[in-house]
Amino acid sequence: MDLTNQRDTGFQPVGETGILPVIPNVSTPPTRSITGYKPASLLLLLLTLVLTTCQPATQLHTLGGPTMGTTWTLKIFTDHPANVQDLIQSRLDELESIFSTWRTDSAITNFNQSPSTDWIPVPQELADLAQQSQHFSQITDGAYDITIPPLLTLWGFGPDKKPRQIPSATDIIAAKAHVDWQKLHIQTTPPALRKSDPALRIDLSSLVEGYALDHLATRLQQTGHQHFLLEIGGEIIASGLSAKNTPWTVGIQTPGPDRTAIASTTPLQNEAIATAGVYQQYWEQNGQRHSHLINARTGRPITHPLSSVTVKAKSALQADAWATILLILGPQKGPALASKHSISALFLEQTIPPSPQFLDSQPSLKQ
Repeated sequence: MDLTNQRDTGFQPVGETGILPVIPNVSTPPTRSITGYKPASLLLLLLTLVLTTCQPATQLHTLGGPTMGTTWTLKIFTDHPANVQDLIQSRLDELESIFSTWRTDSAITNFNQSPSTDWIPVPQELADLAQQSQHFSQITDGAYDITIPPLLTLWGFGPDKKPRQIPSATDIIAAKAHVDWQKLHIQTTPPALRKSDPALRIDLSSLVEGYALDHLATRLQQTGHQHFLLEIGGEIIASGLSAKNTPWTVGIQTPGPDRTAIASTTPLQNEAIATAGVYQQYWEQNGQRHSHLINARTGRPITHPLSSVTVKAKSALQADAWATILLILGPQKGPALASKHSISALFLEQTIPPSPQFLDSQPSLKQ
């Protein structure tokens, strides 16, 4: 979920996600084809899984490569693996060149470093995703805000590699002065962004992997591939059914250091699932943890007892965004907002000793 943090590599739990696909040997593809978006950001167990294309191929291929400071992996039935590899890698390279806050030559970095308050032409994808982010800022009254970079840097989570220490109240107020989604103006035709504060910067890391997964799943389906599993940095989209023509089964990671421990399972079909958590990206000082998730209204990392939020949605982008939003809002405001917007979410609290507490706003997430 985060372009601003380097991840582990391989088909393992990564960053704040924790998805571990387990795929047995495949011999016969399923006979039925239904598109289904798969998890974004959680511990994924695929039980008795078999994949294929809409024109059944005979061999399952595993493809992959680097992207956005992490890796991507694709399990797919196809007769043309080289073509699929090129399709995925080339598009991810394009998206990284737009959204990476770590790359000095990316489109988002160019916008962030410009002090101009005039309209700045940007790629269509950047304008579109920034536009979608404003909806989430509005419904959270600014708690979710893509202009968060000054606060991320202040708390030691930005690409600037600032030393991690608790900032003063004065420093927090000074950084917050440059965090305001309403100071970002967006034009989609032609695509351009404008900042009313020369120091304004943006970070779309909480949305871009979900966006990429949705986009690439559509591209694969358009090329005739209906049964596949695509993972980026621990977030996953799956299309198709298992060998028994049943929905996929997903395991939700228990908050804590054990990335293979499962708190709950849920079936998935034609939808996405994502988890946001605070139990892996943090630093400690004087016995107190400081998470990478910062409430833009307070200017401080979240301190409530929630450890993770898992969301089901019709797209990976929606699941990605809502998981982050609900975790920022906490155990009281989060479930209330999820219920208001009919979001299927599972809230996990971490106690001592570890004993996750389920606060499920939509019972479909818990089995």
